[in-house]
Amino acid sequence: MVTEYGMATWSEAFGLLRAGGPARLISAVQEVEATDPNGQRWPRYKAGDDAAVAYCFL
Repeated sequence: MVTEYGMATWSEAFGLLRAGGPARLISAVQEVEATDPNGQRWPRYKAGDDAAVAYCFL
């Protein structure tokens, strides 16, 4: 979402993560991917990537 699609800053991505947890961040990435299902804007091998988030807050 940040480096691959340029659709958010790191601060915005971490804001989503803090507010909604990993599921919200993954959902946001999937929403961006859904706007380009054929990979024309962002070339890739499949419509959506595998999703995993590790977030530790001390």
